[in-house]
Amino acid sequence: MLQINQVTKSMFGNTLFKKATIQINDGQKIALVGDNGSGKSTLLKIIAGIEGVDSGSISISKNQEISYLEQQSIVTTEETVYDYIYNGQEAIKKLAYQLTNLESRLSDPEEKELEKVMDRYGKIQEEFIEKDGYVIEELIKSIATGLKIESLLYRSIAELSGGQQTLAKLARCLLENKEILLLDEPTNHLDVDGLNWLENHLKHSKQTVIIVSHDRFFLDEVAERVLLIDHQKINSYVGNYTKFKELREAELIEQQKNFLIQQKEIKQTEDAIRRFRHWGAISDNEKHFKKAKRLEANLEKMDKVDSPQNPKQIAASQGFKEEKRSGKEVIQLKEVSKSFGDKQIFSNINLTIYRQDHLAILGANGSGKSTLIKSIIGMEEISSGEIKIGNSVEIGYLSQVITYKFEYQTVLDYFKEHVDVFEEDARRILSYFKFFKEDVFKKVSNLSGGEKVRLELACLMNQPVNCLILDEPTNHLDIQTREWLEEQLLSFEGTLIMVSHDRYFIKKLANRSLEIEKMK
Repeated sequence: MLQINQVTKSMFGNTLFKKATIQINDGQKIALVGDNGSGKSTLLKIIAGIEGVDSGSISISKNQEISYLEQQSIVTTEETVYDYIYNGQEAIKKLAYQLTNLESRLSDPEEKELEKVMDRYGKIQEEFIEKDGYVIEELIKSIATGLKIESLLYRSIAELSGGQQTLAKLARCLLENKEILLLDEPTNHLDVDGLNWLENHLKHSKQTVIIVSHDRFFLDEVAERVLLIDHQKINSYVGNYTKFKELREAELIEQQKNFLIQQKEIKQTEDAIRRFRHWGAISDNEKHFKKAKRLEANLEKMDKVDSPQNPKQIAASQGFKEEKRSGKEVIQLKEVSKSFGDKQIFSNINLTIYRQDHLAILGANGSGKSTLIKSIIGMEEISSGEIKIGNSVEIGYLSQVITYKFEYQTVLDYFKEHVDVFEEDARRILSYFKFFKEDVFKKVSNLSGGEKVRLELACLMNQPVNCLILDEPTNHLDIQTREWLEEQLLSFEGTLIMVSHDRYFIKKLANRSLEIEKMK
């Protein structure tokens, strides 16, 4: 159905993939993964016809159309969200407009071509029914409800936030119901209920779906095949994301084994070449030189095995410090309630958090999860109740929204302000977090979302904390960095409290959970 034929693509002098060939069959659900900058979004744009290729081609079966959800594009039209989504079925919308015009003519007592109008109305109505035109309004509202944007349907789309616009664009793509659906980070801005709805919708869809997402739980639920962009190649693995990880790990182990065997063979051949050249020189025998040349030719022809990359290459030797253990009872909440004016956020929360608990705080958007953890660390005052911090508790906090008091500070200055180390050690530690060479002199105001999270983690991991409170720590992190962070947190011997929409992250780390219901 969709064939990627010998495609080569470079961007800004960097080759993303070279002579890549992949066939995607009708109705398959595909996860597209790879490091940041590997070319995932670019490949979607190539398939969608937005980007060209250096060489090769994309072949799509006849009568197959594409819907594409792009990251971070802004909608400026003044139409309502409802009309914007409805435009995903432009043919139906045109038929509806024609029916409305014909109905006004049919109700006009002075209409002179009544029979012709009735005949025309009947034909258009038949086509409208065939295209499910009479259920389109119900379908739009159903999709909007699933994605939690039903309250926005009659607002101007230009007034919405970037995240709300993304959900409206996703709703439009789903309404289009074209044969091929390309989704670039569709899970951003969805809460757990919205994610569950989208997973169920895609699993039961007959469309071919190709997804780029950092949400591994979502990929586990939806994907039946994974395409990995790595080292300018696109490799295919059957199964969901977890199965891909198993296959990939086994593949890397085998690759490492073959690499070491080949390196040993290369060394033995190089040693033999040196010996033949040495014997040839001391004996003045041309046969030795010819043998050396033959071995050199064999080395050049050898299909070299690449050295496998270590997927945990950042901060491999790092770990959260816990120099002092806390008491058994770390945090106690008694009848804790919070209101903003007349609006009740949460009410009568009773909870004791013990040392080494890994507590996930769950709930829909707006239920007060971030407000609760801000109350625990004293950034918000509670309306009633009591919060008690136990003995010897040292809290480290990662905010969902990271801001800097002195925006002119460099990464290096900010780190040294929070961690008492010499500059040489600071630069070595920061390199574990992908701040290499001149990166440490970037101003904190110019950092991306992912860079800010990495800088905060670098500071936290080098402070003597025994209770970590993390608010959406995986936001802006690629999958590789998320998996590295999970390994660090699994080895943390203190107490962990986390708010996260990353269900894979929660499933791997949490041993307790608190669910906050959204107050009405």
